[in-house]
Amino acid sequence: MAVLVSKFDHCLADLLYRYQSGELHCELPIILSNHEDTRWLADAYRIPFQHLAVHKDAKAETEKTQLAILRDLKIDFIVLARYMQVLSGDFIRKFPNHIINIHHSFLPAFHGAKPYHRAFERGVKLIGATAHYVTETLDDGPIIEQDVARISHRDSLEDLINKGADLEKVVLSRAVKWHLDNRVLVYDHQENKSWLVELSDKRGRKPEHITLDTTGSASVAAARRRRGPVEFSSNFTREAYLAAIERAKEYIAAGDIYQVQVSQRFQRPT
Repeated sequence: MAVLVSKFDHCLADLLYRYQSGELHCELPIILSNHEDTRWLADAYRIPFQHLAVHKDAKAETEKTQLAILRDLKIDFIVLARYMQVLSGDFIRKFPNHIINIHHSFLPAFHGAKPYHRAFERGVKLIGATAHYVTETLDDGPIIEQDVARISHRDSLEDLINKGADLEKVVLSRAVKWHLDNRVLVYDHQENKSWLVELSDKRGRKPEHITLDTTGSASVAAARRRRGPVEFSSNFTREAYLAAIERAKEYIAAGDIYQVQVSQRFQRPT
């Protein structure tokens, strides 16, 4: 795993703490940043840090350097911990479904720049944070996790930013952990679309592992004998995938799964 970060350090700090405590099961050989502001934090956790300035007229060259570093370190998963640069399509296509970003709003509301400022101007009563996979359409990738906090007319813009920062780091860390633990499944079918399915057990119980056959009948049998969390594996034919979705719906009805998200919004490159 590699982390890309800019000036804000709260998401990076949370990830580094969880990494050091053993909560995130991965290797973290590099932190890349377009600013020097978070070097002290990388040094504190003894993680290599490299500063690569991003200039508007030389952004492509910076990305080439970043990609060379990531390739040399055999990086296969990237976390954007408030990295305030838009990645090019070429960069994203090299890591399909393996770049997670934290956006500081409850998407699809207030996508793009300065969402807290716009939320403050609109007088909203809830602010949120969204962790999602990065696609070539800005802030439109499949959503992995979201959370919200209530605010009021008493809150200033600075209050919104501070409350939002707490949401951002928790939401991002959840999404990163789920990805590393293979809790997020992406499926391609004949139309080259992708779906994201996330299953979580709110009671903290270990999932039952079910191998689906090509018709998904194993999930039907499991539904009859047991109501509880489950994770799926199979050759992921379309039929097996749809059966898994139906199984997840049964778990929601039973109250054992609190979140299942399905997205058909991103196109995997051929």
